[in-house]
Amino acid sequence: MYARSSKALSKGRAAQTSPFAQQVRTAKLLRWDSDTRMSRQMEDLIEARDFLAFCLENQDSFTRRDWLASLTLLTTRRHLDIGPHLRSPPTAASGGSAGGIDRLPPQSTCAASFAAYNEAVLKRVSLFEDSLHLLIHRYGVLSYSPALWRLSGYVESRVAGMAMAKVALTAWGLAKALVSHEDVWRQIGRQVTVRTDELGGIDAAMLAWSFARIERRKPAEILALKTRITALLNNGSAESSSQLTAQDLCMAFRAFASLTPRDTAFLSALLAATRRLADEERVALPSQGLTSLWSALADLGQAGWRDDNAIEWLCEESRRLRLDHTFNQNMVAEIALAVRQLQVRDPRIVYQLVHWVDKKGECLRAEQLLTVVDVFSSMDINHEGAWKRLGTRVQRAAIELDMADIQRILQAFEHVGQLNDRVRGVLSLFISTKGDEMAYGTT
Repeated sequence: MYARSSKALSKGRAAQTSPFAQQVRTAKLLRWDSDTRMSRQMEDLIEARDFLAFCLENQDSFTRRDWLASLTLLTTRRHLDIGPHLRSPPTAASGGSAGGIDRLPPQSTCAASFAAYNEAVLKRVSLFEDSLHLLIHRYGVLSYSPALWRLSGYVESRVAGMAMAKVALTAWGLAKALVSHEDVWRQIGRQVTVRTDELGGIDAAMLAWSFARIERRKPAEILALKTRITALLNNGSAESSSQLTAQDLCMAFRAFASLTPRDTAFLSALLAATRRLADEERVALPSQGLTSLWSALADLGQAGWRDDNAIEWLCEESRRLRLDHTFNQNMVAEIALAVRQLQVRDPRIVYQLVHWVDKKGECLRAEQLLTVVDVFSSMDINHEGAWKRLGTRVQRAAIELDMADIQRILQAFEHVGQLNDRVRGVLSLFISTKGDEMAYGTT
């Protein structure tokens, strides 16, 4: 995710001039200056339930900036439960109007508080007339599609009046939550084709990512983005080059690998430019950028396009992954899958994956756990420390998987010679339990 300073965004485009700024903008955490009395009080409330209670209690005193602060800080509160999500437009079956989805029974007290909080925010949407993009972005970070579907009509009539940096951030927020409202995206696409020259590098990259995310492949829109990125790459002025970073190109490369995988000439040019800019900036590519490149190359490899020089460069760039605090389990799983698909066994990248699992494997969620176990087994990676962590974790998390996946995990441990009696016993119990559920249903 590409986090921006909210103050800078309200003025247009965030400046990226230092290695520190480039590092922060790819972090999972959003930056926010708590510069109001309410936001400073909110900052000290770590638990989501307490945080939401404070917001609801003081909602009548909140200013626009307090609401934005609350949405920003909410992304890092503990034990947040935002309740049901919505991946498609609201229908009568889900409660009638777009507002009906939020009246679904909450799954917890926290979910009920969030539903009330969400209503309080949306009731005051007129406060965000000049910062609607920030509201959309925050809901996008939360991946809370019900609110974004409800805001779609409001967004549609205002896209044309936004600066292109704001249009790009709006598109990112909608795409992040898979909100594919056709009328809104038609307006966004029209701005891309009509106001192409107003796009900065990060704006073009974010729009490309957004189109790829919702699988929007309108030729005119894609051509406009390609033309703008090419122009920025070919323009040697300091002003233009500062608008396009290696990280922007990583995001663009991942997007176009999905949108136009057969345009190998453009993809090769993007990859070469990424390497050149990474060398010029003299900073290591952050984990999100490296993950995007690994994943894109794996997808292109499946389509028959492979660049061994790029893979060699990626292996070298990946040597510092373990030092990046933003390197997380989703990235580990994604890179692991890519490395297997590309049939890369280079120790420079394999070690980063093994090191992460050896240090943090006990926090893997069930889906990522299955991926890592499967990849390590198929690649015959039998690092004792890593498998010990995985063995500890499967005893807690594997029950969340279905019976076939649990059987795969059992076979994987056996394949690498890391199956002990305890792991075998627990997994066998899980398999038996899943079998009973299939036969008799859950209690």
